[in-house]
Amino acid sequence: MKITINNHTHESKKAVLLIDDKIMFGEDTTFSDAMSLLMSASLHAMKKTAEQYPDLKEDIYDEFNHSASKILEEFIPDHELRPDLTAEAIKKYENEILEMS
Repeated sequence: MKITINNHTHESKKAVLLIDDKIMFGEDTTFSDAMSLLMSASLHAMKKTAEQYPDLKEDIYDEFNHSASKILEEFIPDHELRPDLTAEAIKKYENEILEMS
């Protein structure tokens, strides 16, 4: 894949490019390469936003968590994320917390 930025051309077989809301991958880009690049970009955006708006750090965290959950839900809609986390288990843990206080 050839990429030209400011009249400089770079050729790489491992690349991820976003053009008109479509993601294009270089021919040798592995899933791991793509995820690493996308997560690095996400982390950079989160940190930059938190620098500008420090009071939104928790909201940024929650938004990323929510977005990641939505992606996983779209990928495998019927996958049970925490089969061990039942209503009964939650209630038991809540009771244990109340007993400690």
